[in-house]
Amino acid sequence: MLLICAICAWTGTAEAAEHQTGAVDRNAPIAFRTLDGDVLQVDLDEIWRIRAAIGRDEPAGATVIDYAFERLFVGDPLDTVVEEIRRRRDLTQFTLPSGAPIYIFPEKIIGIKRSIANQHHPNSKSILIAREGEQQVQESRQAIRDSLGK
Repeated sequence: MLLICAICAWTGTAEAAEHQTGAVDRNAPIAFRTLDGDVLQVDLDEIWRIRAAIGRDEPAGATVIDYAFERLFVGDPLDTVVEEIRRRRDLTQFTLPSGAPIYIFPEKIIGIKRSIANQHHPNSKSILIAREGEQQVQESRQAIRDSLGK
């Protein structure tokens, strides 16, 4: 409980300073509210993927943040989480094979490969490669390169 209060106090102080100066510390950890009401700080350098929860094994309505080989389920809506992160860092939006949006930190992408029929989702055209994992998307490899400026 003491840790939670300390995090909330720190977050409030950082937000107050940000509000007064208008400056955003791009390197400061960012705090998210977990589904159980706790607050967890995450180093933005560790995040690589953000999306809405999907499937039966994820809590409905949650936002999923993949970071440092961990998965955090956040109670805030996807748009709110993306907006808060974009105040500090660049995020690139792609499209999941299901048609839902997914957001990736562009600097985390280390490669792009083509999707292979019968191995990947039929709506997948490309696969983004990061050190932390791979992500199938609907965008073509050229569209990805164009959006990343590579």
